[in-house]
Amino acid sequence: MTHREEAELSYRLFCTYRGSRQDWLDTRIAESKFAAGEQWTTEEAKQLKARGQVDYVWNRIYPYLRHYESLLTGRIPEAKLIPAGDVDKELVVVMNDVMKYILHISYWPQQFRRTVRSLLSKGMGWMWIHKDPFSSGGLGDVKVEYVNVQDVYVPEDAADIFFDDSESILVSRIIPLADAKLLYPGHGSDMDREAFEGRDDTDHETDTVGEKGRIDVAGPQQTAGNPEFKNIRIIHRYMKRRMKIWRVLNSVSGEELEI
Repeated sequence: MTHREEAELSYRLFCTYRGSRQDWLDTRIAESKFAAGEQWTTEEAKQLKARGQVDYVWNRIYPYLRHYESLLTGRIPEAKLIPAGDVDKELVVVMNDVMKYILHISYWPQQFRRTVRSLLSKGMGWMWIHKDPFSSGGLGDVKVEYVNVQDVYVPEDAADIFFDDSESILVSRIIPLADAKLLYPGHGSDMDREAFEGRDDTDHETDTVGEKGRIDVAGPQQTAGNPEFKNIRIIHRYMKRRMKIWRVLNSVSGEELEI
């Protein structure tokens, strides 16, 4: 499958997942606002003011959510590897230090609390492990970060609680076109071509950008109030692929043997 075909598949999946989840997302956002104190509708607020009453909300839900959140985040979980035998002890020590460093630069307690808060208020919490190319002065780091539930797209027929039965999981974000060129310098010409042709993200996409999973570029859109400032949609597609667990190499030629 070519890069263009990969991009087209990612965008078709994005359109399908986006259409099927809109009702669910609208309900979750309304419930989140209700828990935060926005419990009167516009019509109900008008009726109260017409009777000379104040549309004040005595919110008994939010303190309960905050208390439950404090119980869940009172002890932040930590990652730790345990050696399976004596031969793995040195490797485990190094990997534990690497994992501590990754969690430290990711601000792990804050990311975990944001995920729990999203789980309690919107019914779902997402985190992902990704490469931040701008970290450490441009050297790049691996980080663990919270993902807004509004940026994640999954198929509506997924039944597993962790979406292990999903065909694909998409993470889509709209970012400034200038930032996209910095993130993916090898694909600036594709993004410029889309911008000059005046395309939008409703029915067109550019070639696939190769990082982890598949990253596709659709867009760009004009920002309200500034027609010169354009945004572009980035689609990360994660899917299952069959990988070899064991690799057998020829000790003489170094070639991999088919088993």
